[in-house]
Amino acid sequence: MEDRTNRLKSAIKEGINEEEGKKYLTCGKAHQISKKQNITLKELGNYCNQNGIKIIKCQLGCF
Repeated sequence: MEDRTNRLKSAIKEGINEEEGKKYLTCGKAHQISKKQNITLKELGNYCNQNGIKIIKCQLGCF
């Protein structure tokens, strides 16, 4: 499980944007990371929630 978390952490670091001290990840990029790293969107979303990373430009209009 730790390996999955480390892969996720690395992939998200490459995909996030920072503005005024806030971290953002687009929904589209989240989907790409999920597929590439073979990690569920739920795992990715939980990681983002726990680490103060906001999902933006949601493809479903949820965020």
